[in-house]
Amino acid sequence: MKAIASVSDIWRIAAFAIAAILIALRLVLGSGGDKNPAQGSARGPAQGLAQGRILFLVAACICILGLAPILADAWLKVKPAGPPDVYHLRIIVLGPQHTPVTGATLRTAVLNDTATNDQGIAELTIPRATLSADSKITIYAGLDSAGLHASQDIQLAADPNPTATIELTATRDAVVSGLVEDDQLHAIAGATVSILGGESGLTKADGTFTLKANAAVGQTVRLHAEKTGYQPVDQDHPAGRGDATIVLTPLDKTGK
Repeated sequence: MKAIASVSDIWRIAAFAIAAILIALRLVLGSGGDKNPAQGSARGPAQGLAQGRILFLVAACICILGLAPILADAWLKVKPAGPPDVYHLRIIVLGPQHTPVTGATLRTAVLNDTATNDQGIAELTIPRATLSADSKITIYAGLDSAGLHASQDIQLAADPNPTATIELTATRDAVVSGLVEDDQLHAIAGATVSILGGESGLTKADGTFTLKANAAVGQTVRLHAEKTGYQPVDQDHPAGRGDATIVLTPLDKTGK
């Protein structure tokens, strides 16, 4: 149908012109046969009638061919467009000052990480087969070095080249979870763990802890762990990104 609709106007005009010529010829032949009924053999009138019908049928076929692209084009315009097989999603990432963010990382549940260019733009190619039944996808964007993050649900429909804008904000609600153990991999209960600029608390019986970091997801924070009889440890860890494991060494092994 698309191929028919793409036929150029020149060919359409030519088809109608040829049809008009054939119809005119049919009229001429028909009128000629009426003026001279006695001329020629007995088969003359019958042959003229047959020729006229053939010319009329040919002209009708050419008219149909000329109309076909017009009708096909009109049908494609009114027909609801179905979803494409592949979406080329253009994401514009802006910072808190509404300026483009260079190097922001975009990710989804089905695609590898993609970074924005110097204009704050990233292009994502999303096969429709990877989408959920409602054709909705969640885009996560972040600039860990600045503690900026955001996410947005995007509804994909008939447009194969949609554009969306995501504005990053500074959120400081990340937490740090982890485990404190000794050099023999034994959990240490009651150890004090603190985050510089964030919370502090004691490890549970199984050596685990969860603290508010007062930092954005991905932002590096400084952890401090200590317990009587062990050498204190300072350790960096990205907030909200996996569990931290802190190993405390008994003082009798450090010689201090």
